Amino acid sequence: MYWLYKLSSHIWALLNRSLAVLSRLFGPLNAWLWSHSDHASDDLEERAEVTKENDIQPGERELGLVCGEEKPSHQNKISHGIFATVHKLSDCRVRKVPATSDIYDQTAIRTESRIYRHLGEHPRILQTLACGDDYVDLLYMKNGNLEDYLRSHHPASSKVLRRFARQTVEAVDFIYEKEIVHSDLAARQFLVDDFLDLRLSDFGGSSIQGSEALGLEGTTHFLPRDDTLLNTIQSDIFALGSTIYEIFCGKRPYEGKQDDEIHNLFKRSIFPGLGAIEEPWGSIIAKCWNCQYNSTNDILLDLSYS
Repeated sequence: MYWLYKLSSHIWALLNRSLAVLSRLFGPLNAWLWSHSDHASDDLEERAEVTKENDIQPGERELGLVCGEEKPSHQNKISHGIFATVHKLSDCRVRKVPATSDIYDQTAIRTESRIYRHLGEHPRILQTLACGDDYVDLLYMKNGNLEDYLRSHHPASSKVLRRFARQTVEAVDFIYEKEIVHSDLAARQFLVDDFLDLRLSDFGGSSIQGSEALGLEGTTHFLPRDDTLLNTIQSDIFALGSTIYEIFCGKRPYEGKQDDEIHNLFKRSIFPGLGAIEEPWGSIIAKCWNCQYNSTNDILLDLSYS
């Protein structure tokens, strides 16, 4: 039931904060708790098998161990975004720094650092190892982002896809509780951890407690509107609908079409067909696209009735 999910999420957040210090002393215990603490719909046996295959050492994913770390350099740069570059410092840690000395890049990294501190530890948020005004250190996720994972593991089982879809909603629901609007939701913004759970990331363009967001969704995830308007929960939920579509279809909505054509189709409320997507997810995507949800709470309620 929905209220049980909400209660368990709050209890878990409190427990996780209390165990933060102990986890650094008792890594194996914390890793065990993480691997056994998710919702009943998760496949624990499947997670154990994935852990075995990846040969993860107990406690390693939670401690963010300093193992032969380097300084950020051109050689260890693994990605480059609009506002920031990401450097792999070790097998455990990446560092996100401003892409340039531009004021927007500097503002974005400060915003991201502030948001990660504000969110704290949560099973649906990428774990922060350290942060400052000009950098954010994050736990390295060797499985990469959800978009790439879906394309390289196509077709994934229906059970895995349902879990991924629900976890995107859970992640977004949590950041709304913390007064964060992501502003660029897409499958590429979710990272896949060692237990095949999703972690939402990339908050440099986000809004916190009503601040103006620097980010904007890509065309396939963009709610048609005046692009000078502030990002809202409504525009985020539209993008969430496109993200869930990516999960079940393995591609972006109208992938392959030109941006102008996609924008015009969305503006006329002409969306890709959803007949092949299992319920209730097909209906949930449609309601996201047609702005029939006021919050992610409404989506979770629909899921509790299915």
